[in-house]
Amino acid sequence: MKLQQQLVCGFGILITLLLALSISSFFRFSMTLDGLVEYRGLAVANVASGRIQANILEARLAANKYIKKQSEELKLSINSRANTAWS
Repeated sequence: MKLQQQLVCGFGILITLLLALSISSFFRFSMTLDGLVEYRGLAVANVASGRIQANILEARLAANKYIKKQSEELKLSINSRANTAWS
């Protein structure tokens, strides 16, 4: 085999390997993107449930205070927190 043929074969193999690597990387990145989209959805749901839980806990705290000392301010706080938690 001549040197020119060896160089052409070498570059041909190199280009083929780079093409295979590029295709493989493209599919891996698309799978990673799907995973990130799923993770973001789970994170958004987690934040929403945390806010609901915080509002329920604040409503419970206001209810305990209302039992000890009835005031209109605490009553409004309970109602607003409860309405926020369920909407």
